[in-house]
Amino acid sequence: MRLPLVRFLAEGVFASSLAGRAIASVAGARGAIFFLHRFDCFPGQEAGHRVEELRAILDAVRRVDIDIVSVDEAVRIAIGQSPARRSRPFVAFSVDDCYWDFTSICLPVFLEFDAPVTGFVCPGLVEQNDWFWWDKLWYLASRARRSVTLEISGITFHVPPLSSAEGTEALNRLREGLKAISHDQRTHAVQQLALALDIELPAAPPDEFTLASFDALRAAESPLVQFGAHTMTHPVLATCSDTEARWQIEESISRVRAAFVQPSRVFCYPNGTQADFGPREMRILDGCDVAGAITTLSGALLPGSHTGQRHAVPRFTIGKEPAFAVRRILFGR
Repeated sequence: MRLPLVRFLAEGVFASSLAGRAIASVAGARGAIFFLHRFDCFPGQEAGHRVEELRAILDAVRRVDIDIVSVDEAVRIAIGQSPARRSRPFVAFSVDDCYWDFTSICLPVFLEFDAPVTGFVCPGLVEQNDWFWWDKLWYLASRARRSVTLEISGITFHVPPLSSAEGTEALNRLREGLKAISHDQRTHAVQQLALALDIELPAAPPDEFTLASFDALRAAESPLVQFGAHTMTHPVLATCSDTEARWQIEESISRVRAAFVQPSRVFCYPNGTQADFGPREMRILDGCDVAGAITTLSGALLPGSHTGQRHAVPRFTIGKEPAFAVRRILFGR
């Protein structure tokens, strides 16, 4: 739940600026990168981050001596390449996928607090006005009028209407199952589901699933707002062939660098768990002139803490473990 973070910040260790500063002085240069995704603006497959909660988080952090830095700076600190000698705790914020709500709903809140934020985009999907496969699943399940059964790579999945008692759990099982197969197999599975339910998938995404356009992203770019690469089409890299994995990483970095004036030098893995990337992806990144790569593995940062792990820098999910993340930053436990 996200609400406990607001209470934790407002009523807990940050209850007063004096207490916050005292704790910050003990915490030293410990920090973390947080990541966000969607915002609470439509009745979709996930609740999204509530704007008032994001505002409360930024307000609380600003009231004490905890710096908000860019993702690039947080990675530089973690790999021991920051030119600044740091003695205060720090946080950085990233937003994955950059749907339309990033520029329309999320970004104004960060700008209100003069806070840096980095968005990670999939240029292939943006350029083609395509939409993510998991959004297509939700679209189909939310419109289903009957249950269907699919066999995918030898595994049978029961898919009831999303409105049913078991709908959400079944959809989550299907989504996790599809992560384990190749992009082509996953595309075929989504098409199978559409045919089985007799529902036509729109070629262009419905409004709630539309990604921010490159025009909107370029207009948003500023000294506070950067954009980085997140692969071309958000595959599970571990399921890609060597050729596909290299293209997904290298081409996305190239497109982002061509699109923006000051692009982020950090790459963001899709999904980002230990099962989603490995030595192959790190070797590819070694040849891409990036500062590092960020994951969804939880962990705090210290100056030089990831010098030998620059392509596996951790982040905390704001929606799942924010209070724990802040405690790790401040207390190291």
